[in-house]
Amino acid sequence: MLSEIENIFARLGFYSLLLGLVVGIGILIPTIGISPIWMISAFVIGFVFLISSYGIFRLQISSTESREDILWCILLSPIVLYIPLNLILMYVGLVQQPRLQDFGAYYNGAVRFLNGAPLYQTTQEIPSIQAEISGDMPYLYPPIFILLFVPFTVLPATAAGLVWDILVLVFLVWSVSKLVSTFTVNITDSSRVLLYLSVISFAPTITWIKAGQVSGLLTGLLCLSGAALRTKRDGQSGMLTTLGSAIKPFYATSGAHLLRSRKRLFSSLWTGLFVLLFGLLIFGLESHVEYLNILIGGKGWESTTLEPNKWNAGHFNPFFLLGSLKHLPRIILVFITIGLALHSNESKIPIEYIFALGVAIVPIAGPTTNTLALSTAIPAIVMVGFYEMENDGDFPKLLIVSALLIHIHPYTIEFVSKFGPRIYPEIERITPIIPLLQPALYGMALLIGYIISQSWENASGVSLVGWIRRGF
Repeated sequence: MLSEIENIFARLGFYSLLLGLVVGIGILIPTIGISPIWMISAFVIGFVFLISSYGIFRLQISSTESREDILWCILLSPIVLYIPLNLILMYVGLVQQPRLQDFGAYYNGAVRFLNGAPLYQTTQEIPSIQAEISGDMPYLYPPIFILLFVPFTVLPATAAGLVWDILVLVFLVWSVSKLVSTFTVNITDSSRVLLYLSVISFAPTITWIKAGQVSGLLTGLLCLSGAALRTKRDGQSGMLTTLGSAIKPFYATSGAHLLRSRKRLFSSLWTGLFVLLFGLLIFGLESHVEYLNILIGGKGWESTTLEPNKWNAGHFNPFFLLGSLKHLPRIILVFITIGLALHSNESKIPIEYIFALGVAIVPIAGPTTNTLALSTAIPAIVMVGFYEMENDGDFPKLLIVSALLIHIHPYTIEFVSKFGPRIYPEIERITPIIPLLQPALYGMALLIGYIISQSWENASGVSLVGWIRRGF
């Protein structure tokens, strides 16, 4: 079976490279008018098929241990190759260059703070201050966190954004390494490198890098919270969880594990109180009232719902088809999480599952409709995957499938809604079903479903999947 797949992939790779060569010759003839994207696409597809064919060949001739390593490489290669793919698509103009627009809003807010201007106005509303980027975007977080961006104002906005991205990316990888280090598992250096490359190349990571967003910082804080939880440092775990939720309130579901421990819960409450009082001391009441008004207004979340043919790589709208009922599954999911967290005090549900579930539902239960929050899948997958690897000796492949589905989401949506119809107009016919073609919808459902299933099995000793099968 594997031998047949190897031969098929080898042939497809050869034919794709041959097609790319023919198209390349056609590009040299101006009268034909062939776009270079076809040649690049053919070569990329050809190399992917050939690499896959070689990987399957190595898989057949290798020992059992080596086969496992090769299988992991094959599974994770789409994630690792995402950065080169991005560079190619940006080069040919199919994907926008990084604009650092969100970091620009933070940077401009810091400049306004230093100049004594209103924090929650846009810079373009203040004639005395000029903005390099994002002058029309407001700052939307609590006043105290603007201090985080003040040091970056010594640099020009774009350079500061690049430094921000690098620092946050290093912090995220370090945080993942700290979480992994809490598990007693044998993991080779090459596997560690592959894991960290996968984190860096993960599509939601690339999304926040392009925007200069804080999502990577919040994901890192959640990883550190998980590491503190694993090492019984409950106070630190509660504090780190709250810092993320203080910046983005809809991350509050990540605190499901707080319901399992009074120490974590009280640490969380004290951290929130300290952030509020420290902010009031520095910024006063007026700025906090302005921020409260922004929260009441919903920060613009879901204020305008774009039709699917207007979506791009940054859109993730899991409940679009439910219309006005879209909040119902969110509420149900939150109550399921709370119920499991409270029930876990009297059951055998490992705290790792409760932590992972609270973190995993952030992008589903929250009101945002973008891919930024999908970064929380990283601590959820790492926590559950390595916990089961520590206890059962194997990392669940279903979690990798979940990660791959989340990973391919941005450009799948971008293709079917934007540049796909430009290349082949017939693709527009599938516009009505684009909400059903969201890979991250199924990736997150698989991740959350797996965590709930494992929690149920640990609590009752009954496999949820087997129970459902018997019911039917």
